Amino acid sequence: QRVDLLSEFARELTTIRSSSGVAQIVADMIPSLLDLDSASLVDHVERFPDHGIRSYRLDSEAQDYLIVRPHHGRVWAPIDETLAHTVADLVGGALSRTRLHDQERAVLRQIQHSLLTPPPDIDGFETAVGYRSALAAIDMGGDWYSIVDTPDAVYAVIGDVAGHGPGAVALMAEVKTVMRHLLATGTPLIEAVAHADRTLQRRHAYASMIVIRIDKRTNH
Repeated sequence: QRVDLLSEFARELTTIRSSSGVAQIVADMIPSLLDLDSASLVDHVERFPDHGIRSYRLDSEAQDYLIVRPHHGRVWAPIDETLAHTVADLVGGALSRTRLHDQERAVLRQIQHSLLTPPPDIDGFETAVGYRSALAAIDMGGDWYSIVDTPDAVYAVIGDVAGHGPGAVALMAEVKTVMRHLLATGTPLIEAVAHADRTLQRRHAYASMIVIRIDKRTNH
């Protein structure tokens, strides 16, 4: 039974993509796996009044520990100690991986937010934008919007580069910049879209885009 539980525990750890998720799996699964009262992660070792609590360091550089509390009166056998070290190694690996993932997502979020700037103030128009990321489910992606003001027209652009992660964000930044520049400098819409398409073809990438042109003379 323990082998089956250990296998399930290792499999669950491979699917988790955040350090908070690792902490939740530790609390939910390790007590059954090691026959414990509770298990948790801490970022430093404290003086515990209960001498039954055991700690296992997860990383030689960080100060992360797995803290386990066996049931009262339970004898901690050598096989339990061996299994606890195995579990700690699995948790340490998952925690390192997910923290790198957390850092990458934070950087991507900052980059994307810097690109998704507030709309400009345009005389005679009210502009507003809204953006909701699917970050809880997937990595940061290549969605973007732009409002481009020109002497004759206002362009509203919504686009999405296929894919997620750093590559998609980089492509989104490139295509958005190309479109903004071309539209702002008076390039006809069909030529601007064709240029953006060639940019994507050179990168072997794909994107969808909707562009609305509003004539300032007619507001249509």
